[in-house]
Amino acid sequence: MEINEDRILTISDINENNETKENEDTKKHQETTESEIKNKKIEDNKNNERKYSIIESSYGKFSRSFNIPEDANLENIQAKMENGVLEVIINKIEPPKNQKRSIQIQ
Repeated sequence: MEINEDRILTISDINENNETKENEDTKKHQETTESEIKNKKIEDNKNNERKYSIIESSYGKFSRSFNIPEDANLENIQAKMENGVLEVIINKIEPPKNQKRSIQIQ
């Protein structure tokens, strides 16, 4: 998962030459990715420019859920699958401003 100022990017390496099943289910501020990987090819791609919060590798059936920040644009989530890599892009929106309110005491 890569989080920067304007978007959240999740990348899942799924070898599409084997039997895979992807299910993207986004509830309010939570994303769940479910897949089953029968055989996984692990490549070491080093990119020193990115700072990741989670990097993991596994095989077999798995499910991954994570919370989406309040400033995520849930109406415009993009997902694409290319060469066995599932990429989900969640753009950010302007966070809600804290409004000062006065409450009248009776």
